[in-house]
Amino acid sequence: MSNRKRALQADADAVRDDLLIAAGGLTLDAASAEVDALEISSIDAEIRDLGERQTEMQSNREKQVLALNAAEQQLQGMQGGDATALAEGRRQEAIAAMAIAAERYIKLRIAGRLLAWSVNKFREERQDPLLRLAGERFATLTHGSFAKLAIDYEDEAPVIKGQRSDGNLVGVEGMSDGSRDQLYLALRLAAIELSLVQARELPFIADDLFINFDENRVAGGFKALRSLAENTQVIYLTHHRHVVDVARQVYGEAVNVIEL
Repeated sequence: MSNRKRALQADADAVRDDLLIAAGGLTLDAASAEVDALEISSIDAEIRDLGERQTEMQSNREKQVLALNAAEQQLQGMQGGDATALAEGRRQEAIAAMAIAAERYIKLRIAGRLLAWSVNKFREERQDPLLRLAGERFATLTHGSFAKLAIDYEDEAPVIKGQRSDGNLVGVEGMSDGSRDQLYLALRLAAIELSLVQARELPFIADDLFINFDENRVAGGFKALRSLAENTQVIYLTHHRHVVDVARQVYGEAVNVIEL
């Protein structure tokens, strides 16, 4: 029993200590007097009022949180809209700048091509008579494989090249052995034809000039000699029977064949 009593006494002392702490420094008797003076019904009403106010404050807090989130989203949307508008403005400026640059490029490109065309036209019109005549003979000798001769000014020094009908230029290093021979022959024939205008007419003697020519170009060679034969005597020496046959096809009865 004594143990039970001591336990109950300890519990009572603990309760009393808790009451004193809750009383905020008042004695136990003073705290009891204040409690007795309170009306229990008013305390219940105050507790309910506090509960309602807490519920209302919680509801208001939730509404404010929702409003704050909406405001932040709207702000982000406005900021994003400003960034989009700024990017669109820059894009439009870039497009306008590109249009101006493209127009300027087109104008410069056209001007450059017109200038190149004018320069080439001037060069063609002022072309040396020897080069022009040699180009005509070269076209005949090559049976139309080359259209004419032209001077290429793109190299360090101007170079004579053969020009195809499509405008492509071919240098001597890019020609076949037959085309090279025909180029040199064209230049020689043109030089002789021009010299006959002022110099004394002398016979032109050729010794198997067409040795590296195929049958079509042999015919072209004789056609090229026809212009020269109109101004001076042309003597062609050959030991190939097919060359004589081609000469007869080109000149007909006008050719004089002498067999030795």
